[in-house]
Amino acid sequence: MSPSDQTPNAAIGTSEAIHTVPAYINGAELPLSSTFDVNSPATNTLVHRAASATVADALSAVSAAQTAFPAWRDLAPSAKRDIFLKTAEIFKTRADELTKYMVDETGSDAVWASFNVGLATDMLIDVAGRVSSIKGDFPTTSNPGTSAIIYKEPYGVILAIAPWNAPYILGVRAVANALAAGNTAVLKAPEISPRCTWAIASCFHAAGLPAGVLNSLAHTTAAAPEITQALIADPRVRKINFTGSTAVGRIIAEMAGRALKPVLLELGGKAPAIVWKDADLDLAATECAKGAFIHAGQVCMSTEKILVHCSVAKVFGEKLKVKAGEMFGVMCLVNRMGVEKNVKLVKDAVEKGVEVMVGGLGGEEGAKMAPMVLRGVTEEMDLYKTESFGPTVSMIEVDTEEEALRIANDTEYGLSASVFTEDLRTGLRFARGIESGAVHINGMTVHDETALPHGGWKSSGYGRFGSGGLEEWVQSKTAVKKLVSSGSEATNLTILSGNDPLRQRQKERHTAQIQDTFNMVQILPWLPINPCWRHEPLHRSKYPRQVHNSPEQLGINQEQIRFNQNPLIICFVGVSGGRSWRKRNPAMEWFWDETAGSSLVHHEPSTRTLLLHAAFDEAFANDKIFR
Repeated sequence: MSPSDQTPNAAIGTSEAIHTVPAYINGAELPLSSTFDVNSPATNTLVHRAASATVADALSAVSAAQTAFPAWRDLAPSAKRDIFLKTAEIFKTRADELTKYMVDETGSDAVWASFNVGLATDMLIDVAGRVSSIKGDFPTTSNPGTSAIIYKEPYGVILAIAPWNAPYILGVRAVANALAAGNTAVLKAPEISPRCTWAIASCFHAAGLPAGVLNSLAHTTAAAPEITQALIADPRVRKINFTGSTAVGRIIAEMAGRALKPVLLELGGKAPAIVWKDADLDLAATECAKGAFIHAGQVCMSTEKILVHCSVAKVFGEKLKVKAGEMFGVMCLVNRMGVEKNVKLVKDAVEKGVEVMVGGLGGEEGAKMAPMVLRGVTEEMDLYKTESFGPTVSMIEVDTEEEALRIANDTEYGLSASVFTEDLRTGLRFARGIESGAVHINGMTVHDETALPHGGWKSSGYGRFGSGGLEEWVQSKTAVKKLVSSGSEATNLTILSGNDPLRQRQKERHTAQIQDTFNMVQILPWLPINPCWRHEPLHRSKYPRQVHNSPEQLGINQEQIRFNQNPLIICFVGVSGGRSWRKRNPAMEWFWDETAGSSLVHHEPSTRTLLLHAAFDEAFANDKIFR
């Protein structure tokens, strides 16, 4: 999904009466003891205030998440799914409200803000559909007499740190998969957009999310180092995800490394777009303008350098001028510092001989700036490698595929890239050669959707959001079982029926082994049926030595059934009712009769047979079998 071509800069409505955005801790809105001001970048006026958390407040949120974890972890996937779907519905209902919060706090235009709300809603729906997809494994073990099951379990409390530039998309992304996997979370809001983060928690709780499962809080810029350090160092916090600048990401990674905690990072970018000689130049100009200037270039995937084949550079340049002028005017950045950073980069490039194709310096006012396209950026210019994170893009002419790839990869970043060509083979060659987490052929670099894994290479981070997100938030546990035998007699599951005098001795001898086998079969993730046991008196005259239905016909691999050298067998003898059940379920008639017509059922370890019996509960109720 991509934002619309139309990007008007008008804000929605007017500021409401001064409001204090509370923290959300343990399901309650808390005003806390102090606040800080939140100003509109567009008007530089007070929009509202936000509760300012302390270290004690942050650790209180961790305590709430820790307390809520066991019950949330064990909640049925269907119940979690319903909460996510309900949250998505609330996002839709409150879309205008959420859009206004983002316009007020970040200075974005209404279209970008509305797109954020819509994509965040789609993410919630997508994650709802994936809640039950977490699965373990049942590997074959090498040691005789052993079996293993791999479980996937949530970490516990996670810390999510999301930025201001796409607060709904990145805020929802920071917690959705983690919660779906059974974790609980503390979501740390950016000080620029605390009300957007509060709104995420508010929608979740309105949908019935239990108290403490998701906690959100904001704090001042000055308090960030102390609070972040305290949260990462807390032993109850088990994993962290951070989206933001590479400089801050390195600090987060260092803190997490000292605490020996895993961290998922999506950091900065310097996204290249390659426009090849056979490209649709109108499409390329449109997509490059959008990729460079949507949200004033304040997106980690924004197009930062356009590499154009020299044979089409002149024509493409003219088309890019037109598209930039038609689609974008003066834009609002989040603060004056962003404008000053871009002005400094442009001045350095101009002093070193760059040509200004679009825009110009001198018209900046407050946090506002017009888009700029610079032709002929070279390696000695700061703009060549520095992420502008603003409405400034470089255009560089190239002659060969090798040169295009060299310049595209000549950066510490590797988050997103684009290639424009009519030849799919050329596009795929470039895609293979670009060092980036994603490459979009004939599409802009700003692209994120829930069905795809999302993350960077090199200094753009590690780990993946998106479709691979659930796996990021579970850890594996291996359970290995060895069937213990007490002597050679105990390895044979021999069960006598009726009033045979050996019944009690056999029952006492094999109870533990049979119960272990029953328990193991009960929890097999691969069984296509519930473990119910077929029962009927076995007589050679009725059932000669043959397999009535093979394992393959049942869709069960014998290697899956065979845990180890001992057979997985539970045999019930002398129980009525099997014949009628067999007629109703002919596919379950799989067994070997090794009784020689007697009432004694004797299976050696080498048999490796699974007997499927019906009317399990009836048999136990009538005491015709034992465990």
